[in-house]
Amino acid sequence: MKKFILIFAALVLGLATACENTSADVAEVVNISEVEDVTLTIANPNNWMGLEHFAQIYMDENPGVDIIINDWDGDFMRYLEQKPLTLMAGTADDLMASFGFDYHSPSTQALLADWLPVMRADPDFNESNFFVNVFEAMTTNGRLYNLPIAFNPTRVAYNTTIPGMSEEIFGRSNITMSEMHAIHRSLAPENILMDSSYDVQFALGFQIHSFVDFENRTSSFNTPEFINFITESREITCPDKNIGWMFASTYYNPEIMEENSHKYLFQKLFTGDPYQFLIPFEEEMKFSGNIPMVNEQGEVLIQAFPSYVLNGHTSPEARAIAWDFLRFLLDPAVYQTDLELTPWVSMIPVYRPLLMLNLEREVPGWLEHFSENYGWRSVFSEEETIEHIYNQLSELGRVSLADRIFLPTSISEIIGEVMTQFHEGLVTAEQAAEDLQNRVTLALMEL
Repeated sequence: MKKFILIFAALVLGLATACENTSADVAEVVNISEVEDVTLTIANPNNWMGLEHFAQIYMDENPGVDIIINDWDGDFMRYLEQKPLTLMAGTADDLMASFGFDYHSPSTQALLADWLPVMRADPDFNESNFFVNVFEAMTTNGRLYNLPIAFNPTRVAYNTTIPGMSEEIFGRSNITMSEMHAIHRSLAPENILMDSSYDVQFALGFQIHSFVDFENRTSSFNTPEFINFITESREITCPDKNIGWMFASTYYNPEIMEENSHKYLFQKLFTGDPYQFLIPFEEEMKFSGNIPMVNEQGEVLIQAFPSYVLNGHTSPEARAIAWDFLRFLLDPAVYQTDLELTPWVSMIPVYRPLLMLNLEREVPGWLEHFSENYGWRSVFSEEETIEHIYNQLSELGRVSLADRIFLPTSISEIIGEVMTQFHEGLVTAEQAAEDLQNRVTLALMEL
C-alpha cells in the first residue's frame, strides 16, 4: 500500500533476512498490493498513539480496508490478565499489543504468527531500512513473534564525586553488572551499587545470560560464580528495599542529584531521555557518563517498546494489512510528533535528514532548559551537539544487541520466587542456587 513507513521498516527488515524461518507449517502469506477487501481488528490496551485517529486516516487512503479498534479503556491490568486467554480461546484480535503474552512459550508460539514471512511478502520490504540487530535480538528459534517498532538501550551514569570512580570508568565503551560489582569492591564505598531500582532480582535480570543458555536449554546456577553474584547483590542492596521493583530512576534536579551522590555508585537512566546520556554536560554534574550495559557476551541489553504480536489464526490478507498499517502508523509524514530521540527501528540507517531536522528543532530547547534551570552547559556547540546525538544513535545499528527481558514467564516466576526467599533471608545462597538449578532445568526442558 501507499505509505512506506520510514521509522518502523528499519527494524523488521533486518531480522527477516537474518533469521530464516524453516517451519514446515508457515501459514500462507500474500503480497500487500494484492489485498483489496479486508477487516483488521486491533487490541488496544490504552489507546496507544491514538490508534483510532490514525486508523481512520489509513482507511480513508485505502478504500476496502476496515480497521476495528477494540479499546480496553486504559485498563492495563485487565489487558495483561485477559488478553492471552482470548488467544487460547480463539477469540483474540488480529493484531495485539504484546503486553502479557509469553511469546517465548511454545504453547503461545503455536497460536502466534511469525512476522518474518509476512514482511518478506511485502514488495517494498528492504533490509537496508531496518535495524537488523534489533530483529536478531528479538527472534526466538529463528522466528519473530514479537515485532517491536522502537527500542531502547540500557545505560547507566556514574557518581563523579567518589574518589577513583572516574579512573575506573574512563575509556569504557560499555559495562556489565559483574564489572559494576567489581568496581564497588575495588573502591569499597559506603554507597549502594545503584539507585532504588537495584536489588538481587534486578541484578540477576541483567546477568541472566551468564547462568542460562536458552539456545541449548541448560543452566548453571549451582556454581560458586552464581552464589557469589547473588550474595554480593544482596549486600549492596538498600536494607529496606522491597524485592522485585525494577524501574529507571533518572534525576536531573541538582538537589536530588546531590542527595543521591551520597547514596549510590551508579544511576540507571531513563532509556528514552536524551538529556544526560546523549548530550554531554559540564563536569559539575554529580552523575555523568554514557555507558551502555552489556551482558557477558558483550551484547548491549535493550528493551523493545512498543511491540505487537499477530494472531496465528487471522487471514493472510489481514496479516498483510497489519504489517502495512504499522508501517503507515510510524510514517513521519502521517505521525507528526516529537520523536523524543527514541530509536525507532527504521530511523537511523537511511533517514539522516529526517532525524537531523528533528534534532535541529529540539536540541536548542533542551540546551536552554538545562542552562537556565540547572546551570548545566553542553561541552559541545549546538551544531556539535546535534552531530553527537546523531552519531550516538547511529552507533546502535552497528553493535550486537540482546533482549534484556528474555525470560519465559515460567522461568521468570521461579526466579522471582526463589530470589524473594533469598532476599528475605529464608534460604541461603547455596540453597537458592540448588533450588534454581533443579527447577529452571526442568522448565527449560519444557520450552
